[in-house]
Amino acid sequence: MTKTLEVMTDTPTIAPPGKLSKMAKPAPSLPRGNDAEVASELRRLVSDAESGLRRILIAGFFIDRIAAELPHGAFRKWLDSHCPDVTCRTVERWRELAKNVADACGIKSDTRVAFDLPGLLAMRTDDVPEAQSEMRSKLDEMIEGKSFRQLVFGFKQAEEGEDGKMRGKPGRRPGEGGRQPAGTLSEQLALAREVALSDWDQIDLLVTQGYRSRFALLDDHRINAQIATLELGIKARRVWLSTPPERRTGDTTAGIEALFGR
Repeated sequence: MTKTLEVMTDTPTIAPPGKLSKMAKPAPSLPRGNDAEVASELRRLVSDAESGLRRILIAGFFIDRIAAELPHGAFRKWLDSHCPDVTCRTVERWRELAKNVADACGIKSDTRVAFDLPGLLAMRTDDVPEAQSEMRSKLDEMIEGKSFRQLVFGFKQAEEGEDGKMRGKPGRRPGEGGRQPAGTLSEQLALAREVALSDWDQIDLLVTQGYRSRFALLDDHRINAQIATLELGIKARRVWLSTPPERRTGDTTAGIEALFGR
């Protein structure tokens, strides 16, 4: 009988050349090595942000500081490694909104990174130091009485008054009907598509991340009204999808608009 001898060796297995880079590439890490602590804080802020615009901006400024400490373009990989349960698209949208607010308040990028804007925005008004009161007042004025949706759209359509304050322009947003926006037909269509995408982002944020089971607090009559509204939106989309692309015209769109009435 022939016995098969198993040769034991301490020589490490060498990965094929094509797989070496994937195996050896380490996850991005913050300079101070406190990734777990920062990731835990980010999770808390993301959870808190669902309760209002101020918390979203606090989270946005916090995210901006994390990204500033990492190499350019590494934030998404850092998020995947340390906060896989956090949606990248959501936090990047919050970060962009926070940057827009800071820019509108005259807060430059280097100040955003060096200064604790999340802490300043979360602080009670009476506790704000005198030296930082002007910056806090500008932030408060920018978000006072606004929803997340209103503030996002405000940056798409805003103007500066004689007093230097930012105010939303009256009327419809470009691409929403009414007076035709300037530009070529392709530019107008691109602008209308941007509005549609932005609208969907808000629906997605509200339904899948904010509202969830909150409808259970309402009476049955209101819940049934919500179902009717959602079903109407679904019906409109099914009418569009059931129409062959080559037969989709302005009349198709007009028919869909008629479903919603006035």
